[in-house]
Amino acid sequence: MIDNKEYRAKPGRLSDIDIAFLCKGENPMISPFSETQQGKPSFGLSSAGYDFTLGAKYYRQTDHVMYLDREEEFWEIDPLNKEHQEAAWRACEAENDVIFINPLECLLTETVEKINMPDDVVAEVLGKSTYARCGLLVNATPLEPGWRGVITLELHNCSPIYPIMLRVGQGISQGIFTRMANPPARTYGTRETAPKYQDQQGVTLSK
Repeated sequence: MIDNKEYRAKPGRLSDIDIAFLCKGENPMISPFSETQQGKPSFGLSSAGYDFTLGAKYYRQTDHVMYLDREEEFWEIDPLNKEHQEAAWRACEAENDVIFINPLECLLTETVEKINMPDDVVAEVLGKSTYARCGLLVNATPLEPGWRGVITLELHNCSPIYPIMLRVGQGISQGIFTRMANPPARTYGTRETAPKYQDQQGVTLSK
């Protein structure tokens, strides 16, 4: 797309040229990486971002929750309680490369792509219009400078009536990348709080 010798990094929103440059070499920012946009819903490099693909593994919430070690139900999820997390979700895998998300249901899913964020780049993850028009909201926290791993996506079906069919290996979300004017003094792996989600390998519950 562009000769490496001609490339000059600039602060601001990254274009397809910038993203493609950062996905070359031994430590690509996105892996696997598609330099063209393809599929439906589409995945791969767009003009101002990258469309991530949906992985096969996901978590679905249980109908009711009980502690793992005693006969006691609870009706809330404490994000800081490991027992709550493990009891409230059950691990699943797509059948025939299809995942159904029921009306008003929330799923935790994963991207196929693994991310290796440069120390001076941050990214936002947004939904895709094909699914948004069916009532699907896609949420993910920012991909911070220095973060590595597979992205965990929170999907919510806002429709009170219709399930939505999701296709494994097709586009599910878009990453928008920005190079910071100045590299941060602390990256995701070097700041004061522990990097709890560094190098996560797939769908990861709250830690």
